[in-house]
Amino acid sequence: MPRRSAIIAQSCSALKNGNVSNLRRHIKSAHSTVNIDEDNAIHDKVEEVDNSGTLNLNLNNRNEPSTSQVTSQTVPQVTSQSSQIRNIRYKGIFKKRTREKNDGCAIYFRENKFNLKEHSFVEYFQPNVNLLNRDNIGIVVRLALRNLPDKTIVVATTHLLYNPKRHDIKLAQMQILLAEIDRIAYKSTDESGKAIYFPIILTGDFNLKPYTIVHDLIMNGFVKKSWNCYCQAPHKYSSMTHLPYTKLLPFRLGITDSCQHYNVIQNRNSIQREISDFKFVKLYNSERKSQSTMYNNHDWRRLCLDYNKFDSCWLHHDLNFGSVYSYDKDGINDVTTFQSEWCTVDYIFYGPLKKVDELKIDGDLKLLSYLKLPNVSQANILRVIPNEVCSSDHLPLLATFHLPIDV
Repeated sequence: MPRRSAIIAQSCSALKNGNVSNLRRHIKSAHSTVNIDEDNAIHDKVEEVDNSGTLNLNLNNRNEPSTSQVTSQTVPQVTSQSSQIRNIRYKGIFKKRTREKNDGCAIYFRENKFNLKEHSFVEYFQPNVNLLNRDNIGIVVRLALRNLPDKTIVVATTHLLYNPKRHDIKLAQMQILLAEIDRIAYKSTDESGKAIYFPIILTGDFNLKPYTIVHDLIMNGFVKKSWNCYCQAPHKYSSMTHLPYTKLLPFRLGITDSCQHYNVIQNRNSIQREISDFKFVKLYNSERKSQSTMYNNHDWRRLCLDYNKFDSCWLHHDLNFGSVYSYDKDGINDVTTFQSEWCTVDYIFYGPLKKVDELKIDGDLKLLSYLKLPNVSQANILRVIPNEVCSSDHLPLLATFHLPIDV
């Protein structure tokens, strides 16, 4: 496969002005996602490999290529879909999948660059909720620059359900994750009552293709509830890629159709968010077993008055994400993994973007460059992954961002 090259983003003003020589010293924040499965998952993959290739099961060396790909970029911030990446010059925070699962998600960051101010381990398993009986998880962290603690960035990663037919479950999982991102990324409220958020990076293995229902929710900020969510959405965008008109989540979880925690936004201080607002979250979490998830009578009365916030015709959010990588609506895209065919299921989203004349442009967090992904023809040269070139069954994604610093 040809060597992957770095692509300079169109929004990078340094490139437009021809001032490429000064670009590197303006890089303030970078991000990479590397998907590394647990050892058991790798052994399971042997069953999927045919005579077209040989799976590399040298687990002792399996971290080396991914680690070298990350550290060679000397980036201050890294997230990973597994905890098995070797921790070199990075501090890591790990959350394993719930119940008896041993693999999970992790976020690594350069400890000499950032302080960890806050984190949330997001568990999609919720007792007695049919759509939320899987063990997938996510992580959301808020990091502050050590030398400029007022400069903050929120990073989230997740690994959604694999089942390609259950977009309803993935949508319910994403509704929970977006609510936690909204809670932790919230900074203040402007004069018009609109929420102001810290810069956000959202990445992970979403196990879904571009222009499917969850992708549309993240990128467009809304999806309409209709009847055809439970089937695999086509590659080509269609208005029929929506969900049935029904609630995904029960009222008792307290997450509205705006992908927010109802009690959190009801108790928000418009001046500055309090970290203690987790006490308003009604989600079950195995690591916080003493946390009350029951509504009192006052909460129930208020919730019933706001019934429409949970049973509207739309799911929506105000995080205004953009995507590092662009995708063709006809399904002709670069790829990140092989799932019966080469396809894209891994993403790096970032925001909040600003809207100018109906167009989205970069906000405070500006995309500078990203590592190009191979197309299907180029990926076919690999034959099968993981191998000696790529130590994961997913290709790594890497993007570099600029976080402006006001002097």
